[in-house]
Amino acid sequence: MFRCKIACALTVLAGLVVTPFCSAVTTFNGDIVLPRSSNPYTQENRYLQTLLQRALAASGNDTIKVRYSEETMNAARANYFLQHNQVINLNWLSASKGTELGLNAIPIPLYKGLHGKRVFIIRSDRQADFARVKNLQALAQKLCVQSEGWSDFEVLKRNGLSIDGQLDYPGMIKALRDGLADYFPRSALAVKQEMQQLQGTSLVIESSLLLSYPNNYYFFTHPTQKELAESLLQGLQQLVTSGEFDALFNQYHGDQLEGLNLEQRTLLELNHTHQQPQARPEMRRGV
Repeated sequence: MFRCKIACALTVLAGLVVTPFCSAVTTFNGDIVLPRSSNPYTQENRYLQTLLQRALAASGNDTIKVRYSEETMNAARANYFLQHNQVINLNWLSASKGTELGLNAIPIPLYKGLHGKRVFIIRSDRQADFARVKNLQALAQKLCVQSEGWSDFEVLKRNGLSIDGQLDYPGMIKALRDGLADYFPRSALAVKQEMQQLQGTSLVIESSLLLSYPNNYYFFTHPTQKELAESLLQGLQQLVTSGEFDALFNQYHGDQLEGLNLEQRTLLELNHTHQQPQARPEMRRGV
């Protein structure tokens, strides 16, 4: 299985506001309220909800309830509410987005950086072409599809890759099928589930390449929610140290990585200007 590391940062780096670790047990009073998506196809995140409950139990706050907001909201509205300390008090965001909003990071990478590991959806008759790609310069000769509103669009663009960012999702899939685009970079954690919806088409997961850039997701709170942030950090660190974090991650996501052979792929590393929090040596653990 592809090996990745858990990072825990205790300092402020590159503008990321990070929760300091307090050795004393911190008690938080109240419920944790997460944003309920306005997208009817978006399900509640059972992995993160379970992770939160176990982290709270580990920090002695097991009576706290984790619930979703009664009000539904899109991502922009959820960010607004958290930024203004209203309606919700916790969300999971990329490091760059949380920094942009001035929120407080709880620096345990929730997905172990795997959202920054990208494999491609391609047409099945194009595999031989991609097997010949050995560097970013060669990949830049091919056209990828990616919405310009998505977080990795600018990363791909800054690294000189050729992108069509004007299509919606059905349009991207059609462009691939019709040969109007060459590949569609997708998260290693999501591509297999996505392909289940594309069964019976001419599209497959490309088998030889792996795009990689730092893209960690963290829990974020409003800067005034110090007790909540410290309680969660204490609990998450205990889960990491005990190995329970790894076990829970594999329970929910291990199947999504099976068969992708990430370690055997040609690694194409992208430059990303946003620096991620550094890992404390004792917190570095493989999957």
